[in-house]
Amino acid sequence: MVFLIVDDNSDARKIIREILGGKNNKIFECSDGQQAIELYKTYKPDWVLMNIKMQNIDGITATKKIIKEFPNAKVIIMTSYNNTYLKINAEKAGAKAFVLKDSLITLNSIIQRD
Repeated sequence: MVFLIVDDNSDARKIIREILGGKNNKIFECSDGQQAIELYKTYKPDWVLMNIKMQNIDGITATKKIIKEFPNAKVIIMTSYNNTYLKINAEKAGAKAFVLKDSLITLNSIIQRD
Protein backbone atom coordinates (compact mmCIF):
# COMPACT_ATOMS: atom_id res chain seq x y z
CA MET A 1 0.00 0.00 0.00
CA VAL A 2 1.08 3.59 -0.60
CA PHE A 3 0.63 6.17 2.17
CA LEU A 4 1.12 9.91 2.42
CA ILE A 5 1.69 11.17 5.97
CA VAL A 6 1.07 14.91 6.36
CA ASP A 7 2.07 16.42 9.69
CA ASP A 8 4.24 19.38 10.66
CA ASN A 9 5.66 17.38 13.57
CA SER A 10 8.44 15.00 12.48
CA ASP A 11 8.04 12.92 15.66
CA ALA A 12 4.35 12.39 14.88
CA ARG A 13 5.26 11.29 11.33
CA LYS A 14 7.77 8.81 12.77
CA ILE A 15 5.16 7.32 15.12
CA ILE A 16 2.67 6.97 12.26
CA ARG A 17 5.32 5.29 10.08
CA GLU A 18 5.94 2.80 12.86
CA ILE A 19 2.21 2.11 13.28
CA LEU A 20 1.78 1.50 9.55
CA GLY A 21 4.84 -0.75 9.50
CA GLY A 22 5.05 -3.40 6.82
CA LYS A 23 7.92 -3.85 4.39
CA ASN A 24 5.52 -3.74 1.45
CA ASN A 25 4.21 -0.27 2.30
CA LYS A 26 5.57 2.75 0.49
CA ILE A 27 5.38 5.90 2.59
CA PHE A 28 5.75 9.52 1.52
CA GLU A 29 5.82 12.40 3.98
CA CYS A 30 5.40 16.14 4.05
CA SER A 31 4.77 18.88 6.59
CA ASP A 32 1.96 21.02 5.19
CA GLY A 33 -1.22 20.94 3.14
CA GLN A 34 0.26 22.55 0.02
CA GLN A 35 2.94 19.88 -0.20
CA ALA A 36 0.27 17.22 0.42
CA ILE A 37 -1.74 18.37 -2.59
CA GLU A 38 1.34 18.29 -4.82
CA LEU A 39 2.50 14.88 -3.56
CA TYR A 40 -0.99 13.43 -3.94
CA LYS A 41 -1.06 14.47 -7.60
CA THR A 42 2.34 12.85 -8.15
CA TYR A 43 1.98 9.58 -6.23
CA LYS A 44 -1.78 9.05 -5.82
CA PRO A 45 -1.40 7.17 -2.53
CA ASP A 46 -3.97 4.67 -1.31
CA TRP A 47 -4.37 6.65 1.92
CA VAL A 48 -3.53 10.14 3.17
CA LEU A 49 -3.03 10.58 6.92
CA MET A 50 -3.60 14.31 7.39
CA ASN A 51 -3.01 16.52 10.41
CA ILE A 52 -5.30 19.57 10.73
CA LYS A 53 -3.19 22.40 12.14
CA MET A 54 -0.26 23.15 9.81
CA GLN A 55 1.47 26.05 8.07
CA ASN A 56 0.45 27.31 4.62
CA ILE A 57 -2.66 25.18 3.98
CA ASP A 58 -4.39 23.40 6.87
CA GLY A 59 -5.46 19.77 6.68
CA ILE A 60 -9.18 20.43 6.18
CA THR A 61 -8.55 22.74 3.21
CA ALA A 62 -5.99 20.35 1.72
CA THR A 63 -8.45 17.45 2.09
CA LYS A 64 -11.17 19.44 0.28
CA LYS A 65 -8.79 20.27 -2.58
CA ILE A 66 -7.53 16.69 -2.94
CA ILE A 67 -11.01 15.18 -2.90
CA LYS A 68 -12.37 17.81 -5.31
CA GLU A 69 -9.76 16.79 -7.89
CA PHE A 70 -9.61 13.09 -6.92
CA PRO A 71 -13.06 12.05 -5.61
CA ASN A 72 -11.89 8.53 -4.75
CA ALA A 73 -9.06 9.76 -2.51
CA LYS A 74 -9.08 8.30 1.00
CA VAL A 75 -8.09 10.71 3.74
CA ILE A 76 -7.93 10.13 7.47
CA ILE A 77 -7.83 13.33 9.51
CA MET A 78 -5.60 13.13 12.60
CA THR A 79 -5.58 15.71 15.37
CA SER A 80 -4.85 16.28 19.02
CA TYR A 81 -8.04 18.35 19.32
CA ASN A 82 -11.18 16.46 20.34
CA ASN A 83 -13.50 19.04 18.86
CA THR A 84 -16.93 18.39 17.34
CA TYR A 85 -16.60 21.38 14.99
CA LEU A 86 -13.33 19.99 13.55
CA LYS A 87 -14.86 16.53 13.19
CA ILE A 88 -17.86 17.90 11.29
CA ASN A 89 -15.58 19.94 9.02
CA ALA A 90 -13.41 16.88 8.37
CA GLU A 91 -16.49 14.91 7.32
CA LYS A 92 -17.72 17.78 5.11
CA ALA A 93 -14.28 17.92 3.49
CA GLY A 94 -14.65 14.24 2.57
CA ALA A 95 -12.42 12.53 5.13
CA LYS A 96 -13.11 8.83 5.64
CA ALA A 97 -12.26 9.01 9.34
CA PHE A 98 -11.32 11.36 12.17
CA VAL A 99 -8.70 10.00 14.59
CA LEU A 100 -7.34 11.57 17.73
CA LYS A 101 -3.56 11.38 17.97
CA ASP A 102 -3.78 9.55 21.28
CA SER A 103 -5.69 6.80 19.40
CA LEU A 104 -3.41 6.42 16.37
CA ILE A 105 -3.20 2.69 17.03
CA THR A 106 -6.67 2.46 15.41
CA LEU A 107 -5.27 3.55 12.01
CA ASN A 108 -4.61 0.02 10.77
CA SER A 109 -8.12 -1.17 11.59
CA ILE A 110 -9.64 1.83 9.76
CA ILE A 111 -7.44 1.21 6.72
CA GLN A 112 -8.17 -2.52 6.61
CA ARG A 113 -11.91 -1.90 7.01
CA ASP A 114 -12.15 0.15 3.82
